[in-house]
Amino acid sequence: MSDEKWKCPKCGVENDAENGFCGDCGTKKPERNMIIGQAVAKQEKKTEASDDTAKEIKKDEKKKKRGFFRCFGKLIIILIALALLGFVGLVCYTAIEEGVSVKVVLSSFYGEIFPAHSTVKLKVHVHDRDWSYPSNYEMTWDEAVKYCENLTEDGHSDWRLPTISELRLLIKECPKTISGGSCRVSNKCLESGCGNWNDCSCMWNSTGIYSEFGERGWFWSSSTRSDYTDRAWSVDFGNGYVGSNGKSSNHYVRCVR
Repeated sequence: MSDEKWKCPKCGVENDAENGFCGDCGTKKPERNMIIGQAVAKQEKKTEASDDTAKEIKKDEKKKKRGFFRCFGKLIIILIALALLGFVGLVCYTAIEEGVSVKVVLSSFYGEIFPAHSTVKLKVHVHDRDWSYPSNYEMTWDEAVKYCENLTEDGHSDWRLPTISELRLLIKECPKTISGGSCRVSNKCLESGCGNWNDCSCMWNSTGIYSEFGERGWFWSSSTRSDYTDRAWSVDFGNGYVGSNGKSSNHYVRCVR
């Protein structure tokens, strides 16, 4: 006699394998393929359970990855924030040390990539004076004087080379050398002691920010140095510098009337 049993699908009573009917409720013994089907169903349930477990494992792995990238992203944000704070600190420190505005310092970084032209073809009425277009080329001081004396522009022929006080009217963004700034060079003070590098210049900036016309480069004034007549005062709009140069040097010219 076999020890195998089958379970009644109706009442659940176990019966010997030889019995064709359930001894309790009389239900006919199920066919083998039905039993096999039940086994397959159980296997499918096991497979589903395994799939669910695999999905949970994948979810855990994704959570770990997301956690890693979140931490990494936060670290990058912190580093960027620190870099920006350092940059702002550097800009503010430089502005204070150089005695210029933050605008000047920021534009100096831009100017390293996109420098302004030495001269800008612009003429405008500034500080109650008419200014000519800039010369297309540099020239000596004597040539500059004659250039303005011979200039006829917009129907006017009364142009002249500006004095150093007038030329300083075109400086902006440099507190030391703007008109009325700490630099003492003026029509009333033309000797070498009136100006020095520390008092009469700002940090280099190639964007033209120091010029009312947005240009850089050296420009002549008509003012000769009182203690050395072979030199004349001029302005370098690259750093707002007011200084003197030998009259044989070559600078650009803007005439005034």
